[in-house]
Amino acid sequence: MPPSTDHLTVTSTADPERLQPVLRHAVTVVILAALLVAVALLPGAGRTLPGTAVTVGGLATTTVALGLVATLLYANRSVSALVEAHLDGPADVVDDVASAAGNAVGFVAVLVAHWGLAPTVVPLLEPGQVWAYDVAFLGVALLPVAAAALRLFRNADALADHLAGAIRDWRSAGVDGAPDGEQC
Repeated sequence: MPPSTDHLTVTSTADPERLQPVLRHAVTVVILAALLVAVALLPGAGRTLPGTAVTVGGLATTTVALGLVATLLYANRSVSALVEAHLDGPADVVDDVASAAGNAVGFVAVLVAHWGLAPTVVPLLEPGQVWAYDVAFLGVALLPVAAAALRLFRNADALADHLAGAIRDWRSAGVDGAPDGEQC
């Protein structure tokens, strides 16, 4: 089916070439999240490293969190490609929505980095300087949020048309989910 040039639609076919990388990244994220739990349970995780206020667990958490951040940043393009593959419509709208999805993954990576680096970085800062850590990450986090917002606002009409059509189709479906009361 050729892409529509006037309305945005979501396709339900899963392209294994686009789906497999996203699933690989998702499995990696789950494995690293499980590793974070294991790191928190390590014996001596609460002990500080000599000469610093950084704990062994904090250092291990930061290491695993950096792996998560790298995985999320690497997954950014795969997620964008998957979203792009599942949308039909005007090329600029599809590109913008796919880019916004990638920006959302980038935003999550910034949040994970803020959380994961804190156990190692914050103890090294002077008490009056901790706010700078948060402000720095706030500035970085605003970049993908602003980029996604710009792309989505630019296509608000097309997205609203798609949602209105989806709601209309849903409301016209019968109890069994078939449109206009048709039998499945």
